[in-house]
Amino acid sequence: MNKFSPLHKNVYLRSLLMGSCLSLFQSSVIAQSSASPDTTGVWYHIKQTQTKLASDELKRLQREFPNWQVPADLSTAIKDMNTTKAPDTVYTHEQKINDQNNAFLGKVAGLSPKDWGILSDSQFSKFRNLVADKGDPNLDLLVGWIYLAKQLPKQALVQFELIKEQQFDGTIVEKAQQGKQAALEQWLKYAIETGKISEINVIEAHHDIDDLLDAAAWSAFEAKDYTQAKLLFDYQENEYGSTLALEKQGKINEATSLACSHTELEALATYCINRLSERQLNTYNQKAFKQSLLYAEQMESIRPLTMGALELKGWSHFELEEYALASDVFRSLHSSNRENNDYSQALYTAVSFLPKRQQLDFRNQYPALESYFKAQSAYLATARKQFDLVASDSSNAYENRQAISVYTGLRGSQRSGADGLEKFHQFNHYLGITKLISDWRLTARIDYEQLYSGRPAEGSWFGSERYLTEQGFHSGIEDKGVSVSAFKQQDDFNLYADIRYLLFDQPAENDITGKLAGVWYIADFTLATSVYKLRKQDSLLSTAGAKAQDGSYFGGVTSTGIKGLFVAPISSNWSLALNGEYAKLSGQNVTDNSMKGFALSASSDMKSNIKYDLDYLRIGPRISYIDYEKNQSLFTVTHGGYFSPKDYLNFSLFAQLLTKEGHDWQVKAELDFGYSRLSEAATYRYLDSEIEAINSSKSSGVNANLRVEGQWRIAKHWVLAGVFTQANAVQYHATSLGVQIRWQPGLKNGLTSDWLIDNNPLQTGYAF
Repeated sequence: MNKFSPLHKNVYLRSLLMGSCLSLFQSSVIAQSSASPDTTGVWYHIKQTQTKLASDELKRLQREFPNWQVPADLSTAIKDMNTTKAPDTVYTHEQKINDQNNAFLGKVAGLSPKDWGILSDSQFSKFRNLVADKGDPNLDLLVGWIYLAKQLPKQALVQFELIKEQQFDGTIVEKAQQGKQAALEQWLKYAIETGKISEINVIEAHHDIDDLLDAAAWSAFEAKDYTQAKLLFDYQENEYGSTLALEKQGKINEATSLACSHTELEALATYCINRLSERQLNTYNQKAFKQSLLYAEQMESIRPLTMGALELKGWSHFELEEYALASDVFRSLHSSNRENNDYSQALYTAVSFLPKRQQLDFRNQYPALESYFKAQSAYLATARKQFDLVASDSSNAYENRQAISVYTGLRGSQRSGADGLEKFHQFNHYLGITKLISDWRLTARIDYEQLYSGRPAEGSWFGSERYLTEQGFHSGIEDKGVSVSAFKQQDDFNLYADIRYLLFDQPAENDITGKLAGVWYIADFTLATSVYKLRKQDSLLSTAGAKAQDGSYFGGVTSTGIKGLFVAPISSNWSLALNGEYAKLSGQNVTDNSMKGFALSASSDMKSNIKYDLDYLRIGPRISYIDYEKNQSLFTVTHGGYFSPKDYLNFSLFAQLLTKEGHDWQVKAELDFGYSRLSEAATYRYLDSEIEAINSSKSSGVNANLRVEGQWRIAKHWVLAGVFTQANAVQYHATSLGVQIRWQPGLKNGLTSDWLIDNNPLQTGYAF
């Protein structure tokens, strides 16, 4: 056999080892995939005429690279060797030992990484000693890889660093660096898996492992091991990674706190802003407006607020009734986008709660917004039936309210009862003229009234004694009267005043009557009040008075008092109304009296349940109570001849309907059906003496009231209107019927409900 010199055998072994290493570690970070194997070993055996070794090495390469095509020159060289007889080789003992060692090295090099891992300590020690004698850097590299296979990264790291320190060529140094990197990865992995932070500290103290730590942290994150990822991110002081890991663990509050404490980093600033935005919205929806503002301020300290966050800030100030601050916020939003109607409406809403002077400042600063303010005012005015105010904006007005309107009508009513006493018929013919001047609607009206009761029955108590037919007076009266009124409508209030002087020559002393009323539209409720002095029109006696048998005059009762109304919504379509009233009553030769009363009602607008397009359809319950200090229902001197129960309690259900505004016809109707209970206090025939007492009484029963009003545009400027009322209760029946014709030259877009006969302050008592 041929002899191998140590150099030759080292070359052979290096070739064998390198082929094995590349095959076994091709999946590691230092493995380099190759389509063609290293044939250095084969050529070495060919040059040394080692036929069998060359053939064996070639077969090994073919097994490991099954797709590899043997080069033609190599194939020819192998064939030539097989045809040439190799000279005999004589081995010495030293050569034999050397060959055995080389074979051992080759055997170990040919093992898989798994087999390296279970290589015995004695075998590995022998391998290291043999490698040390060779002085071959490739073998030195293999020692490092075996250390790694045996999970000994510290020793592997030392081995690779020793190789790097020697003056080898660049390829060896590069491979040693790759081995070192693999050793650091394995050592770091061990420290992480065992939770030995001290090990990481040791590694980091001597080696740059920032990239390895970062890769390990993100690898754990992608593997959904968020606890491990958080530990590694914290170690690196990677606040962004730690924030994401906390979020994945469901620890949103901790993640937010961490992000918001490191807003110098753009990614964390964005994360912080997003989380704070969610909190701002959630607390706003929970009506925790102060907390919502705190989150807005925190965001604003990081970067300017988005439009959405700024809008929430404005509404939070608004809900806290900080209207000036809300106005400033909405002014900023409006300035940034003047075409955004939401911002305009928000600005208008906030400004509308400011004092008038500040409102004017805003409106002067934003002339382009003035039309929006007017449109909003017109919308609210329409909802409140302030049609004179709507007329200030000609684009929304139903008519030109500056034009003069003239109207005339007839109204008749009758009340059942005994002739000359409770029975009472009224007939009224009137002529009126009205015009809007400088926001005030001024109205003047002339009335001609005919009042009739008939003569009391023979023996009835009337006046100063029992009535005798031959006395022959007290049946009725007719006379004239005048009245003037002024009505003003503004954005948040109405004012109304009227003065009346009726029945110039009535039997009892006459007096000027009238009322002063106001309505205030406040954010969450409406408040109305009225101070008045009005005729008590229950009978001929209470309305105009009468002459007693002794020649004295008595009656002509007036009621002087105050009443108020509070209306507020209690849900999306339910509202609550509370009325209260107190009055003093007096008349000529009539004992003074007083009354108090209240009414409580709730109503729901049911128009959405009706196919026909209505303005409203209100349905609900009502309870009312009236109490008079004295019973003055008799028709003798000192009494007033008016209904004055001690306790009157009524429970009822009511329905109110109004058809749409702006059409050529309109109907308003109200039905009230209930049960009443009353008691009349004991009294005396003459209240100035305790002679002939009248016992108290009680009664109860069902009552019903109906009112229907309508108007119809019969020609371009002409309107026909009518009203019908019917009231029925125990021992009481009353009916009223009226008709009116009106000339309205300003009509443009249809009729409005404020022109209905009984739907005005003169009749309702309030400034609606």
